[in-house]
Amino acid sequence: MSATETETGRHFPGMPPELPGEASDAYTDRLTGADQSGRIPYDHPRNRQCSIGYHGECSDPAGKTCKCPCHTAEGRLEMRVDELEELVVATYGLITGRARRQSAEHLGAEMADDVTEIVARKPKLAEWYLRPGKEAR
Repeated sequence: MSATETETGRHFPGMPPELPGEASDAYTDRLTGADQSGRIPYDHPRNRQCSIGYHGECSDPAGKTCKCPCHTAEGRLEMRVDELEELVVATYGLITGRARRQSAEHLGAEMADDVTEIVARKPKLAEWYLRPGKEAR
């Protein structure tokens, strides 16, 4: 697979990766098929809103034509878990940012271990919420 391709797959609840040097507009066009390149990364049909991650705004909430996993009970549960994991990492980033004035030991090793496991699967969360050089343990 070249640097200008992503693997076709489920890509849910996370989004497909951006290609190196890909601008936001080009990324959106590729995900929706508007670029007409045939490089849509999904292995199932999705409406525009689901293809760009705006699942709550899908024009087919019953999932009759849009086959995004968000239209299933299991998919809705996966989205909730994904949101909770993002919350854990964001909270940890906020707390450890303030911990300089206090003792970081009270945060507990378990939360650090959980954050380490989550960001291993979702490295963007570390980019967004953890200060460089301040990864979980």
